[in-house]
Formats: sequence, C-alpha cells, structure tokens
Amino acid sequence: MEHVTVHGGGQAIVGNVTGGPGAQPKSEEQPDAKQLTYAPGETLPSEIQAQRQPCRSPAVRGFQVCRMHGAGGGAPKGNCNALKHGRYTSKAIQSRRCLNMVARIARQKLREIDLG
Repeated sequence: MEHVTVHGGGQAIVGNVTGGPGAQPKSEEQPDAKQLTYAPGETLPSEIQAQRQPCRSPAVRGFQVCRMHGAGGGAPKGNCNALKHGRYTSKAIQSRRCLNMVARIARQKLREIDLG
C-alpha cells in the first residue's frame, strides 16, 4: 500500500499509467538523437551563419566590433574592492603572512616541548 497526498485541485493516479488521451505509442523505428542528420537540401547551421549580413554598426575605437557585439564589455579594470576595506592591500597581506609564520613557529616549538 502506498501513501498518496493530493493537494486541493490536484488529481491522483494510482496504478500503471501508459498514456493519456491522444497519446500515441512510441515507434520502434524512431531514430536516436545521436543518429539524426539533416535532410537533403536542408540548410546547415554553418551555411545559415555564412548567409547572415554583417553588423552595420560602426566599430568602437580600439576594438574590431561594435558595442553590441562585445566591445568594451566586462568588468572595470583594476581591483577597486581592495581599497574598500584594506584586506587585500600589500601591507595587510604581508602582516598576515608574518603573523601566520610566527604562529607556525610557536606550534612547532610547543610540539617539541610536549614530545621532549
């Protein structure tokens, strides 16, 4: 016995379900997705792309493409976030490395005292 919960407005189906109204049985002759090829005379995607017209918008200065096709896109240059809190400034990184080295030496000395 199975426990089935049906919320308001829903339908519960119990038993084997093979198809609903209008469902057609699967054909054994249906090709796999890997085997699908283009029909003779059908235009291939590479041919479609070759037939497209080039963009008529002018290229942005310093780029070979227009602004709508990627010129000047992306994040701003430089790490502006480093200056907001100072965690990644060279001085802060150097002080953390020094502190970690002192802590590493202290742990090593404590192990030597404990074993000795």
